[in-house]
Amino acid sequence: MSNLIYTKFMGNLETINLEIILGVLKSWPVIVTAVAFLLIMMFTTFIINYRKKPPKSKKAKKAAPPSKSQAEESAEGESASSDNDDE
Repeated sequence: MSNLIYTKFMGNLETINLEIILGVLKSWPVIVTAVAFLLIMMFTTFIINYRKKPPKSKKAKKAAPPSKSQAEESAEGESASSDNDDE
């Protein structure tokens, strides 16, 4: 009784053997078709959701401002040299 599935189809009660269902699902044509279906669905989802990256501007890039550590070092160096000039 445990290996039978009961379904209603057109008002009639039919029994479908679980072994038949497993035999169909384990057949290689069904497995290949399912894998191909999944790959195609993943590819179409990628194509549908694809967004192009915004184009980069062709203008010359400005030089990046010096980082804080470099600016502090140059400021400290200038103050040290001005202290030596007074002597």
